[in-house]
Amino acid sequence: MNICRESQELLSALYDGEPVPGEVADHVHGCANCRAHLREYSDMGAELRLLACRASSVPMLPAEVLYKNRSRRSRLLYATGKIMVPKFAVAAAAAFFLVMTAGLIRLHAQQSSPLWFQFTLSEKGKNTKDGLPVQYVAQAGYDGDMAGGQIQNVIATHIIVSAIQADRVELAVRSRLYHVTDADDMRLKTDLKTMNRPTITYHPGESLEIPIEGGGTLILEGTILDHKPRFMEFGIPLEPNLDQLILTSPVLIRGERVLFNMRGANTTANGPDQVAVLFVPGTGLLRFALAPFPGAIQGVARWGNLDFKLNGQTYMLLTSSQIAGGDQPRTVWIGNKPDFVPEGKEAGGFVSSDKLSSPAW
Repeated sequence: MNICRESQELLSALYDGEPVPGEVADHVHGCANCRAHLREYSDMGAELRLLACRASSVPMLPAEVLYKNRSRRSRLLYATGKIMVPKFAVAAAAAFFLVMTAGLIRLHAQQSSPLWFQFTLSEKGKNTKDGLPVQYVAQAGYDGDMAGGQIQNVIATHIIVSAIQADRVELAVRSRLYHVTDADDMRLKTDLKTMNRPTITYHPGESLEIPIEGGGTLILEGTILDHKPRFMEFGIPLEPNLDQLILTSPVLIRGERVLFNMRGANTTANGPDQVAVLFVPGTGLLRFALAPFPGAIQGVARWGNLDFKLNGQTYMLLTSSQIAGGDQPRTVWIGNKPDFVPEGKEAGGFVSSDKLSSPAW
């Protein structure tokens, strides 16, 4: 009998603490070669346990680890041959496999999560204080009709979102103007359902101009999200984007005195070239932006609270939703025009938004 060879076949059992024949134990005790193999099992156990602990932080087991220095024949023998392996190694390998499988499942879930397209529609050349940009949310396959506008007319729009990728949206859109005299005859499903327009590739941050049949232009602006955004009434988002500033039901306080309470009013400023506008009788016109502009002072926004100082006095603007997107606190820039005089009904105060460069203010 080749005692050395047969002892090595039982080394895994010996390492696991299982009973082995007495002559095997005696041989291993006095055989330097067998004891060296036994120490290899110990080293192997330490390495596998370490690998299992690190598995959650390893995105993928490199192929070179699995196949390095193996010929096709050796890989086949490895897969089909009989190998004596200690129980701890099997358990560690199983734990490692489960961790890696869970990681791959999470990765697959992340990759397969549907994307959302959040966008606004506004009429080009119109002061946004006359009507907020309409907020919409769509997924791939969206086919919808919408209408909005002023008292004098209604703008009907049909939009199809065929695909959403991480950096672009494939869509087609058609818009038509209906005057107040024929608005009752507006038939979105029949008038606009024929989409004889090519698919447009839209990239987030762009301002897409859409010609309105009958006169005018719509501006579509949007962003791509990995989750469905939440909205309040009138399409006001609860989670502003990084370049978005929102005032919802604003309350302006100076010291301990409430100067302005516009419950139910709201406005959205999108992008660095827009400002949220607040007119308060006795205080004047206030403009709020996420980027500095001439004459502006700095304020600090924390969720629905904006603190700033103006002419040596402390002000607090409270809103019913988050004011600015991104990490909090966030710097907001405020400009004041105390001599601004509005016209008509706006003299009692109003909330609005407009371009930073607008001469109206």
